[in-house]
Amino acid sequence: MGQKTHFSHFDDKSYVAGTLSVVYILLFVTVKSASFGINVDFTNVTTIHFTPFFKITFPALSGMAALSFFIHNIIITIMRNNRHQENNVSIMRNATSEQSRYKLTNNTEHSPCLEASVS
Repeated sequence: MGQKTHFSHFDDKSYVAGTLSVVYILLFVTVKSASFGINVDFTNVTTIHFTPFFKITFPALSGMAALSFFIHNIIITIMRNNRHQENNVSIMRNATSEQSRYKLTNNTEHSPCLEASVS
């Protein structure tokens, strides 16, 4: 028997909710795009809708995109090789929350690694 696809798991409610949310987002973007129209002008420099084909800052944008893909690959590898896989969600939630950033920079009592580096 072949591998199950996304659409063969509709008995699980999380797959149904995920599929419905993707359909909703696609419909929302389509309706809003149709109502706003095309707001791009490539020829008239004086309009607010002018968009150049190329900007001198393009290399910086492509470098940031490459760096973000690189960092995501690092995070995926670390999470995949984690000893306690059940903690991945809480680790990512804590790593990306503003409160944990504040705790890491201002409080070292709960982190042995930070205590060792400070003392």
